[in-house]
Amino acid sequence: MSVPFNRARPGHRNAILASILPKGADGPCIYFLGWAGGPIKIGYARNLGRRWQEIQIAAPYPISIWAAVKGDRRLEREYHHRFRAHRLRGEWFDRVPEIEAEMARLNKGTVNGHLVIVKSDENAKNAK
Repeated sequence: MSVPFNRARPGHRNAILASILPKGADGPCIYFLGWAGGPIKIGYARNLGRRWQEIQIAAPYPISIWAAVKGDRRLEREYHHRFRAHRLRGEWFDRVPEIEAEMARLNKGTVNGHLVIVKSDENAKNAK
């Protein structure tokens, strides 16, 4: 029987986070997350693990991190602008082929379930 994240002991929480966070997601990044079949949240975090915890506790379903890329608020704004036609509210977007294609592009470097984080400058070139 699994324990809900918010009721897990701190050590267990760290194990949960280690299993879901992309390798290298230890600094400022742009993330794409959400629940299976649901909308996608595109946001910025200085600490993706902490941000995932905050969203997971408030979410109605288990949250998955679909993709992450090293970046800053400028890159987050570029993504929001790029996908503005699919915005639902705030940082939440419809799950559409264009967004799924970008997540797949970011995940081309997936190894054993861990995402290879693309450098911000590489991503900025490809985000347009």
